[in-house]
Amino acid sequence: VTTKHGQAGAPKVTIRSEGAMLTGQRFPDFISAGEYSELWNEACRNDGIAPTWSDEEILKFYDHSDPYNYPDVNWLNEIFKKRTFQTQHNLTISGGTDRVHYFVNFGYLVQSGLFKTDPSFDYSTNVNLGRYNLRSNIDFQISPSLTAEVGLGIVSKDFRHPSASTASMMTAAYTFAPNKIPIRNPDGSFCAAILNTYTNPYMQATHQGYSTQVINYFQGTFGLKWDLSSMITPGLSWNNTFSFDQNSAAINARVKTVTSKQFMGITPEGEDDYKIWNEKTPESFSSGGSGSRSLRLYSQLNYDRVFGDHNVSGMLLYNMGESVNVTAGSGTAA
Repeated sequence: VTTKHGQAGAPKVTIRSEGAMLTGQRFPDFISAGEYSELWNEACRNDGIAPTWSDEEILKFYDHSDPYNYPDVNWLNEIFKKRTFQTQHNLTISGGTDRVHYFVNFGYLVQSGLFKTDPSFDYSTNVNLGRYNLRSNIDFQISPSLTAEVGLGIVSKDFRHPSASTASMMTAAYTFAPNKIPIRNPDGSFCAAILNTYTNPYMQATHQGYSTQVINYFQGTFGLKWDLSSMITPGLSWNNTFSFDQNSAAINARVKTVTSKQFMGITPEGEDDYKIWNEKTPESFSSGGSGSRSLRLYSQLNYDRVFGDHNVSGMLLYNMGESVNVTAGSGTAA
């Protein structure tokens, strides 16, 4: 990895801003509920059993005249937007004198996900990434034979995601047939079936809460390069580097369960009949975190010299370090 450094000269300021529209690379094109029902009936006839739906019922899947009993749902379209956006901004300042060079870069990125959200909420459950990064390098020419380098790197990432995993939502969207259940029941509640732990994909994406994660990386380096050619012998140099790394992560999860039930039809008394799967529960909150710290010291003595037609080189290297899990518990297993 090549680290950028400043050059002698007047301060040079560069500002760069970018915007991009993002789309999903590839999604399957699912058939409609009417097509699915026709193919299902064809499979039944091939197996020598009676078709599940009549022609009149299949027509209802097509014309959407009874969406609660004959739904037609493309679950991928219900949980995913067609496009989203990303913005990225960078500010770079570099320059220096004959003895001091400096380079500083500050960056900011925001990337939104493709999941749909419920517009009635004052919070978002969509995937979102915010990233801040700072990098600075300062070089000092202490003497003709001695130079020093100080480097600092900071990255902070802020993630948000629906409480359900992307894998579970994608699996549900692929598993649910388009004619299985509608998104909502006639009374406005969410419809669910015994599949997928009594939820539907839209519920998972928008109404089961969200989690946030903040990850911070801090890296510092200090280096000394000493050319000992004039002091001891030509071709001899001594390089030393000390590095410090610290990482931390904090996770907060806000999870809730909303009422879900399945519309079973109309009772003889003319009332809606429901099978209750889940009752609404209060939001639950949980948190966790992790962190680590590493210290490293590298000391390298180099010798490289040419004697006539011969080249003599050698290196003596010493390094030491420690790594600590700053959130480890007590006990011998920590």
